[in-house]
Amino acid sequence: MIRAVMRDLPAIVDYTLARRATLSALKTGLVSRDQLCDAHPDLIRSARNQGIPAGFGCPVCQGQNAVHVWYVFGKRLNARNGRLIKPETLETYIALEGVTCYVVEVCVDCAWNHISRSYVGRAVVQRQRRTKAGPAGAGSQQVELNPLESENTPAGGPKI
Repeated sequence: MIRAVMRDLPAIVDYTLARRATLSALKTGLVSRDQLCDAHPDLIRSARNQGIPAGFGCPVCQGQNAVHVWYVFGKRLNARNGRLIKPETLETYIALEGVTCYVVEVCVDCAWNHISRSYVGRAVVQRQRRTKAGPAGAGSQQVELNPLESENTPAGGPKI
């Protein structure tokens, strides 16, 4: 008999306080707009073409082109590491241990960018080993579950 219980416990990190502190530093003159509006051209291109409207305006230039872009990073992702993802695929990725998804707020007008929040995948697998005592098949064997692999997938990595 195989017993395994998997709980996906994503840690959510919210960067609202850091965002407020950064914008407060801009208003008081401690940092310039040029220092804050420095998004990489690839980030601007991703935001322009695949960003999801943030539902609020840019806090720096007051423009209405603030969007969110979602990126995923993790060693287990192999070729998909650092890729832009859609929010509806978030649960699939954060079910893997060591995978982090970042939501970045970007203004395509003034190049403002700030991490809005991140999701850290912490898949926990409870394992039970086969016991020597008892009838055959009565014990449990060690099992590791991966939501991106099926039983027919080779152990080389997640099937995405």
